[in-house]
Amino acid sequence: MQRKEIASILQPSFDINEQTISIRPRPGGFCFSLFDHKQGAYHALSEWTGMRNEEELRRAWEQTGLNGKNPQKAILFTDSERWTMIPNVLAKTDRNAAWKLAFGETSRHPLKEQPIDAAGATCLFESDNSTHTIWKELIPGIEEWPLQAADCTYILRKSIRIDQRITGVAIRPDHIDIYVCENGKLLLANRYTCDGDADIVYYVMNIYRLFKLSQAHTPIFIWGENIGKQTANSLKTYIASVNYARPEGQYRLNNGIEKVDNLYNYIELFWNE
Repeated sequence: MQRKEIASILQPSFDINEQTISIRPRPGGFCFSLFDHKQGAYHALSEWTGMRNEEELRRAWEQTGLNGKNPQKAILFTDSERWTMIPNVLAKTDRNAAWKLAFGETSRHPLKEQPIDAAGATCLFESDNSTHTIWKELIPGIEEWPLQAADCTYILRKSIRIDQRITGVAIRPDHIDIYVCENGKLLLANRYTCDGDADIVYYVMNIYRLFKLSQAHTPIFIWGENIGKQTANSLKTYIASVNYARPEGQYRLNNGIEKVDNLYNYIELFWNE
């Protein structure tokens, strides 16, 4: 079991009751961040790996010093195998019908939803509750949010700031999620199964052709825990502006976090609505 303290500068006045804990399970471990609502700042970013079973995960969480604490809010970001974006109006009427329209069948697991106000949309996703029972034990009241809600919000905010069409790609172990936005409007949110950089380039270039995006002028932002060393270089062969995602939002990062080069690996942990 290994602990990687990426950046942690907790103030003497640290009060867990004013914090949001954001957790992202990873194969063999987890990573988490702490957001201080009173100061509007992130104080900690930490990653734990090498856990072989549930008992080791429990021991790791105890060593964080957060076990048994009662935060203001706790979020568990999960990557559902199946998800879809639908307008908020449709989510309020018949989300099961919307799901069947998207996948041709009813959901196999409990169906949950997360509104994305910035997009006027709702992310519907399947939740396999048995997978996350341990976190619900460790942190009573923890909320399960789909990664796609954080991804979508991130790229929407970025498109408003840049004021043009942009593309975002979340790169995961066996798939990518691609988003296309223009001035705060979501044009595309879709998932593609991938096996390496060649597949990533193939799907991204198909999206550029489909939306008539400029390879010379339309920027692309990439993030995720599975970005290989050559991923950006492969995309740069075809797209002029390839960028690693950085946290966006109305908050501060402590100096330790600000200096972390690979924050694109943890981008979902920097989303506070």
